[in-house]
Amino acid sequence: MKRMMIGLVAAALLALPAYVAASPNASKRAARLAKYDVNGDGTLSKSERRQARKAKRAARIARFDSNGDGTLSKDERRARRMARKARALAQFDANENGTLDPSEKAQRRQARKTRRLAKADRRIARFDANGDGALTPNEVPSGAKAAKRFARLDKNNDGVLTRDELAARKHRQKKGNKKGNKRGKRRGFPQTT
Repeated sequence: MKRMMIGLVAAALLALPAYVAASPNASKRAARLAKYDVNGDGTLSKSERRQARKAKRAARIARFDSNGDGTLSKDERRARRMARKARALAQFDANENGTLDPSEKAQRRQARKTRRLAKADRRIARFDANGDGALTPNEVPSGAKAAKRFARLDKNNDGVLTRDELAARKHRQKKGNKKGNKRGKRRGFPQTT
């Protein structure tokens, strides 16, 4: 039994580089590694990941930061919202009347839901050791914070995180922002970087 288990683990470890190379984000991952791997060890350390997140955030802000002060003023945030609205109109306004009617809004909601579920699937694939499409506590990083996070995300308390629970997490997080709730730091599992 022990030999079989060791053999399975060894086979999984040997197949991992092929899986990572074949994944759809492999080229993005390789470019990010080349750009932010300062010490050249082939992995991103915690500080290197932090620097990558800061650089990505700065690039997002720079797109709308017209005065170059590193923050978005009220007018700059409004411009960002208007650009987002224009993208939505261009994508979903089928009758080209300048507004989204109820059927177009439903189509937009469905597209968002599809993106959330795809993102949840990518997160699960990153940690899912047994390939069942769900996360159990022994498949996620260990630690007290991770255990609390897992318990909070597992809404039905069955000991398994499904794609729907992870997708709903992001949706609840965004909904909370609209109500003025503060957003917590985006750390730990099952975030992808």
